[in-house]
Amino acid sequence: DGRNGKGCIVVFATGNDNTIPLAYPAYSNPDIITVGAMNERSERASYYSWGSNYGHKLDIMAPGVRIPTTSITLNSPNPYHGCFDTTFTGTSAACPHVAAVAGLVLSINPELTRQEVECILLSTAQKVGNYNYDSIAQFGRWDFEMGYGLVDAYAAVLMAKDRYIQDTIYPTDSFVITAPGKIYAGKNVTICLPQGDVVISSGSEAHYIAGEAIHLKPGFRVELGAKFYAEIGNVTYPNTMPERRIELENEDIHIVNDGHEASIERTDFPSSHSSEKFLRDGQLYIQSAGAVYNAEGVRIK
Repeated sequence: DGRNGKGCIVVFATGNDNTIPLAYPAYSNPDIITVGAMNERSERASYYSWGSNYGHKLDIMAPGVRIPTTSITLNSPNPYHGCFDTTFTGTSAACPHVAAVAGLVLSINPELTRQEVECILLSTAQKVGNYNYDSIAQFGRWDFEMGYGLVDAYAAVLMAKDRYIQDTIYPTDSFVITAPGKIYAGKNVTICLPQGDVVISSGSEAHYIAGEAIHLKPGFRVELGAKFYAEIGNVTYPNTMPERRIELENEDIHIVNDGHEASIERTDFPSSHSSEKFLRDGQLYIQSAGAVYNAEGVRIK
């Protein structure tokens, strides 16, 4: 329910018992992103005194041996003032790396859902170390000791620019989907989620706004009685963008009309430097010359 229904990202360490299974509460909820510790040699950290727990529900790895940090330690010359500590070790040292990368991802695109952030983190992880990654799981190749691999901040941030919409049926409501990069909508646009159709059902209204391009793939359907808007523009946050003309890329789009395909109406709006779009309570509005209009051009203020 967090982030206005987008969901909160919860990240937890796997535990330091060098055993199977993961420690509680990491394994307690499938929506938790679980993080194991890796050493400098791209191996699962395993020593005589401790080791990173592994096995079912292990998601991702991060550096967890001798991590520099600021802390108050008994080894400090003045333990009450703290010091620069280079001995922080364990899955609790690895876990903050992944939480930080999740924060970077949301800084690029705060509209991402919890599921989308999880997909980005796990599907972009590097397959490091001398491991097979020979199991196929929801987000790609997976290994019993390393999960999906090493967290990759650069790849995750790049992927966060885009939105991948699939297995979605919009109910009778209004929705706005934004992305600073591209929007892909259809049945098989990414490996991250169940790969079903995208259906804008009768009575619903959907707005897609992307900074670079909108790709509508096979499996994207608009039903009779629904409204769909697609626009290319410079998407900035918090959710404002200049007026730009609509550009829709048609790639095998199917609009259902009682079982028959119908044509797509395309409308070009002239650009205006004195107008701007903004989102409020999930609705798209246009402000121009001191007046406010809804998405259909009806003046409301």
